[in-house]
Amino acid sequence: MSSGNTAVGHMRNAALALIGAVGLVGAVIVPGVTRGPVALAVSPDPVVTLVDDTGLLSVDVPATWTDASTAPAQLADGVHARIVASPDQAAFYDTYTTPGLIYTGLEFNSDSVAGVTEQYDFTGVCTDAGVEPYSDSYFAGSMRTWTGCEGTAARVVTIFASPRDRSFSAGLLIQLPTSADDVSLQTVLSSFYVVSPTTVDDSGLLTLQVPSGWTAVATAGAESTQDAGVFFPQISAAQESTSADGWSYSGVTYTALPVHADLNALLATNLRDCARGTIQPYDDGYFVGVRQDFTNCGSSGAAHAVNVAATPSDGRFTAFVSITIADPADETAVDAILDSFDTTGIAPSYEMTDATGLITMRAPSWWSAYSVETMPDSGTGAPLPSLGASAPGDAGAGTGVWFQAFDQQTPDSLVEPFSAAGRCAVDEGTTPYDDGVFVGVMRTWSNCHGSPTAQQIQVFAAPADLAFSAVVIFELAAPDQDAVDVVLGSFNVASSPSQY
Repeated sequence: MSSGNTAVGHMRNAALALIGAVGLVGAVIVPGVTRGPVALAVSPDPVVTLVDDTGLLSVDVPATWTDASTAPAQLADGVHARIVASPDQAAFYDTYTTPGLIYTGLEFNSDSVAGVTEQYDFTGVCTDAGVEPYSDSYFAGSMRTWTGCEGTAARVVTIFASPRDRSFSAGLLIQLPTSADDVSLQTVLSSFYVVSPTTVDDSGLLTLQVPSGWTAVATAGAESTQDAGVFFPQISAAQESTSADGWSYSGVTYTALPVHADLNALLATNLRDCARGTIQPYDDGYFVGVRQDFTNCGSSGAAHAVNVAATPSDGRFTAFVSITIADPADETAVDAILDSFDTTGIAPSYEMTDATGLITMRAPSWWSAYSVETMPDSGTGAPLPSLGASAPGDAGAGTGVWFQAFDQQTPDSLVEPFSAAGRCAVDEGTTPYDDGVFVGVMRTWSNCHGSPTAQQIQVFAAPADLAFSAVVIFELAAPDQDAVDVVLGSFNVASSPSQY
């Protein structure tokens, strides 16, 4: 694009500058994963890895893109980490004949469509080929492609995407003058990353920075040692996946448990076979609780361990962190882990599957009393798949949820038998319910048990095959939309209904 066209040139420079026009927060990566949304041919040409001067962002570019800048960008709203690379930055900014990229860390925005639309606009200069979803093994968001820029074959590919820990959003612009630059595009898309490793558990709640040498990493939920079918969010990492005596390798587990009121008692149930230190207060500014250190661990007595039980400031779950240090070289890992264990900010929850294996749901972690046992049919006495969760001390009443599967009954036939007219003063009526799996009705009652804030929310629905009908009933002493969203966003069929 000719810089002689002042209006168009200004539009282009403004669009490029928008990449860094919002605030920057911390950035993270998951180590040891394969990048790139698709498998394209890898360029035989050499590439170089660029890291911005703040140590935040990294990306591979063709070695011929020698005009590179990794310095922070001073923009109107502050300083931002940024990488710019091209064979010739001046030509990259002023024309569409030179390839290049700008990669910037942006403030997290959950609306990636709005992000990619607002940050990059080449209207009037290029043809908008539309917005489409973008995802790779780390980032997810939106990609927008612009074609035919200034009447040439040039394209501009823009991406606005975020990692699962939601710590920031990545803004990426890649200019491709010809189809011969497709390999450069794949080089960039397969490598744009950040530097500091962070792992996110499979539920999307927990985040943790893991030492790079601790390669045996697991992010699946951990089944309760006391109750089969109950799984708590967990991240575990170690130097090796197995150990003969439990003290041969350094490692960590970080688990999100339902709320525990007595953190000292929680530590007492997780003692290590070592010399036990006294329980000390723990407070990192977000998690507050207790810490216990253990020394003279293992057959050699050289290993030691740290357990922390703490609750975040919102009090909605209990974090349990257990660190084992078997190698003196890993000593700094203790502080690094305790400095980094955190959450993404989503509502914490745990997963339950009933005793028959038919139904599953997630329950909010602040409802720490739960049941996965079957309940007898009131008519036949046959065991019915059932799940329940409630706030401490409220089992069976007050605040909680109950999910049960009924055979040979339609959702509509269950509405009146579960009427709350005797317990609630106001029937707010029924509305259609459809979550993509279950279809039926939702009925809401208010002013329950003589309390103006109390509610009962009922869902009567069935999956498409009508194999059974689901009844989900919330008892709420006060409205709790987060809890309702956790349950209604997760209750599902765990296995074939033929099993019961």
